[in-house]
Amino acid sequence: MHRIHPIDEIIEERCPKLMSNRFLWSVIKPIIFKIFKYRAAKNITDDISNVSGLECFTYLTNLLKFNLDIRNIELVPKNGPIILAGNHPTGLTDGIVMFEVMKDRRPDYTLYANIDMIKLSKGFEDIIIPVDWNDDNKNITKSKEILKRTKETLGMGKCLLIFPSSRLSKRKGLKLFERPWLSTVVKLSKKYNAPIIPFHMNGHNSLFYYFLDIFNEELKNISLFSELVNKEEFKYTITFGHQIDPLNINGDIDKETSRIQNHVEFTLGNPPIIL
Repeated sequence: MHRIHPIDEIIEERCPKLMSNRFLWSVIKPIIFKIFKYRAAKNITDDISNVSGLECFTYLTNLLKFNLDIRNIELVPKNGPIILAGNHPTGLTDGIVMFEVMKDRRPDYTLYANIDMIKLSKGFEDIIIPVDWNDDNKNITKSKEILKRTKETLGMGKCLLIFPSSRLSKRKGLKLFERPWLSTVVKLSKKYNAPIIPFHMNGHNSLFYYFLDIFNEELKNISLFSELVNKEEFKYTITFGHQIDPLNINGDIDKETSRIQNHVEFTLGNPPIIL
């Protein structure tokens, strides 16, 4: 049986309405695939399809050659359980950037990331704890696996990265603001006695991406792959803050989560500007 390519599978999942109109899709498909660098995305996926998670991330960082400005990394402990928690401005690229930032400081780096990454390469499972943000696809088995992997990571004194908003920052005018953070980050910190290391990431997607955010949600969703490819030599500024000890988090969980979010967004940095 012919196996559908992972990129095609993800496009089908993210564009059901557009693809349901076969005539319209046949007309716009060649244009969309060219604009969204479909061939490049498939080639990258093929290159990493049968390698380890470390090799996947190394391949991508070598390909993209980010221009990184890393500030206060000495605030990140070199050992012991920690939770890195930061804003989420660009999507898939954010986790890859943070791998490059942390590979020497914390080679035990693990992160929560969209399950689509595992579809691109099973090797990512070495480093990624896959999370399906689509409520329709969630089930008890997946939830138990997330809890198991999280316990293994923090229980063994490793580093876990979480983007607590679970979704990309929302554009308001020319600035990118975080969506409300999930309190999971605080709950995990207290449960595993793992300090939270807040960080702010300054980056953005292309203006075309934000046009699609207004024009068509489905096209915006599949453009995230081209947004990955077009980040070659892109500048990111990553600023770390002082660790937050779980013993000092004593108030209402939701309010404490909001406080940490505000610290990341407005103290460690400012909302990224899309220009």
